Amino acid sequence: MSNARKLADNLPTEGSLSGRNVIVNGGMTVTQRGSSQTGVGVDTFTNIDRFKQYASVGGMAGRSTSTQETITDLKGFTKALKLQVTTADTSVGSTESYGLNTRLEADDILRFGIGTANAQAITLSFYAKAPTGGGVFCAGISLPGGGNYFEEVTIGTSWARHEIKIPVTTTSSHATTATGTAAGIEVQITLMAGSSYNTLTNKTWSAGGSNRATSNQTNFYSSTSNNLFITGLQLEAGPQSTPFEHEPFGVTLSKCERYFYKLPISTYGPFFCNYVTSHRFAHIWFPVRMRTTPTSTTTNAGGTIYEYHPDPYHTKYYVTASYDSGSSVYLQSFQADAEL
Repeated sequence: MSNARKLADNLPTEGSLSGRNVIVNGGMTVTQRGSSQTGVGVDTFTNIDRFKQYASVGGMAGRSTSTQETITDLKGFTKALKLQVTTADTSVGSTESYGLNTRLEADDILRFGIGTANAQAITLSFYAKAPTGGGVFCAGISLPGGGNYFEEVTIGTSWARHEIKIPVTTTSSHATTATGTAAGIEVQITLMAGSSYNTLTNKTWSAGGSNRATSNQTNFYSSTSNNLFITGLQLEAGPQSTPFEHEPFGVTLSKCERYFYKLPISTYGPFFCNYVTSHRFAHIWFPVRMRTTPTSTTTNAGGTIYEYHPDPYHTKYYVTASYDSGSSVYLQSFQADAEL
């Protein structure tokens, strides 16, 4: 087969060539939360923007550390997410399940038409390796209020690309009930699953919920020796995968800031300025419109501050103190969270 034929076979058959990948930060390049995150457990975000650890229930014991790794052994990629188990869980309860998970807004996935007469086939792909702790993992999608589709993949010690070809479903109960900016789909690589949540049939659409694995699912959290590397996560329309859609770092960062924004502060952040005689204000404009009005977390020096009328575009803080040339009020840290 000629190279031209191979290229043609891997091109999308419809739609645009850009914007194919609906997953944000699939190349694991943006890490606003830092270079690592310890204690990744029940519904904890990793240090990689947009990726969290899904948990089916609270109180689960397994913990890991996530890091952004610089890689040189996978052509075309420089970064990967690494999970390293730090607290093992060898007695998995029947309703316990963990998964590496990212959630997408309903408005971004409704064009796939899942569960409607206009449904399209879609394809999930990613690169993975597990120097220790490899085996069978179940990867796929779960639609809130709708259906699940998961497929077994075997992750070994060397990098390999895994492709999950998700067939058309016109079954209305498989469609998400979410709309607008709410979570319309979850993309997940399941890491462990108890006996109540590992009863899926491989490569089969089913009712949604917490059942996101087959009985062959590996328990990644079985040992503190286990680690897993993931990169190049892509979800796109069409019955086959296309090459991973790389994009400029600034584009990916801007997409991530819709969901989480951390103001880069070394020592001194925005100073509070005199607004009226008895109050000082600080005003923070977000670099992009956030998904919804975020929950903000901040520390400051110079007095007790209060948030005032936040919205998806900006927020304000005030302190009940008049201007004094001998003292300053300023932010020491600030982050805004509008994650799904």
